[in-house]
Amino acid sequence: MKNIYSILILLFFLTTTSHAQVLQQVYVLNEGAFNNANASVTSFNPVSNQVSQNVFFNANSRPLGDIANFSKIINDKLFIIVSNSNKIEVVDPETFVSEDIIFVDDQGGASPTVFAQADENRLYITNLLGDNVSILDLNTHTITGNIEIGNNPEGIAVANGFAYVAVNAFGSDNKLVIIDISADEVVKTLTVQDNPRYVFTPSDGLVWVLCTGNYGFDDDFNFDPELETFGEIHIIDPQTNDVVEFVETGGHPLWMDFNEADGKAYILNDGIQVLNLDTLEMEEELLTDKAYYSLAFWHGENPVIFAGFAPDFSSSGTVDILSVQGDVIDTFTAGIGPSFFQFIYDDTATSTPRDEIASRISLEQNYPNPFNPSTEIRYEISEAGNVRLNVYNIQGQLIQTLVDGAQPAGTHTARFNATGLASGVYIYTLETNNGILTRKMTLVK
Repeated sequence: MKNIYSILILLFFLTTTSHAQVLQQVYVLNEGAFNNANASVTSFNPVSNQVSQNVFFNANSRPLGDIANFSKIINDKLFIIVSNSNKIEVVDPETFVSEDIIFVDDQGGASPTVFAQADENRLYITNLLGDNVSILDLNTHTITGNIEIGNNPEGIAVANGFAYVAVNAFGSDNKLVIIDISADEVVKTLTVQDNPRYVFTPSDGLVWVLCTGNYGFDDDFNFDPELETFGEIHIIDPQTNDVVEFVETGGHPLWMDFNEADGKAYILNDGIQVLNLDTLEMEEELLTDKAYYSLAFWHGENPVIFAGFAPDFSSSGTVDILSVQGDVIDTFTAGIGPSFFQFIYDDTATSTPRDEIASRISLEQNYPNPFNPSTEIRYEISEAGNVRLNVYNIQGQLIQTLVDGAQPAGTHTARFNATGLASGVYIYTLETNNGILTRKMTLVK
């Protein structure tokens, strides 16, 4: 039986626009155990639910290296940072065959962590165990220079002609260093909260800095509560390069991602916190209290959250696929320490535009909604043909087939009776020769 996640991916991600980006593959970068050189890549196919382990090793007959923690598609190639191996692997995202290896320590780099594209010809790469940002020529795949910025730079993002680099000195510093990318020069340094880790540039045009805070350990690694500080997000206007807002997260947040369509951000912080992007206030309840190690938000029409869980750093981790309500839709096994998610799209795939489907078939919201115990579902088909109307629970199990057979063109109504079912969210799908549409409905008893 199809998992509901496969259904949502197949039905919606293929029918969003006339030039839809089809989600073809999700690659999970698994850090591995520190100094064990056992980083790996897990592949997940969102349509077939097929999971493949050790993708890099299988394609190249050699290990990936030590601590894989960041990647991005640049010029149709996947650049993977393997931090403790001081390198970037450049692979074909389709075959995963390595086409080049860039060693950043050849020119003073040490433990590359994150990169951002400064322009079409250059990458800026932060060096966590150094005090600089390396400059990579994308045409020659060589390091051409470094920009000194302070001890232990980590996150980096580019906006409005500037690069914004988080400099944390492993928790004892609190700087955001701003580089003019036209001159490769530091032009300003801002003070933010302790231990700035990562920098983000959502579509609001602002620069968001996630600060983890100081964990409260002294030089001898003894805990001192007077040294402990807590997480904050600082927001910078790239027009003025000043801090314009900040948010107290509490705890020690590790990562965040944005669901801009719903006006929310998800923050890893002993669970998943939810931030209202309009009010900049935290929701009182966690989305989930499971202590995930990584997350990535997928912004499809039925959005989901990929969340990596690392029980330890000697055994396999897992990845949960969550709804935006925090329900676990699916789970698959990953490698040791799943730390970063890379979405791969098939831009060449042909697809039927959603508005074109809507001109041929329509599926209305059930009424009433919420409902108890029964509700009506109206739909319209523009031409006669086979019709299937199914209801699934949130775990993807088929609950009931309401319609399955030939029907004439026109408007039709089906009734769903949920007597005996538990309260919760259910999914209903309309399938015809002209396309497939899906909606949610809520049973409240």
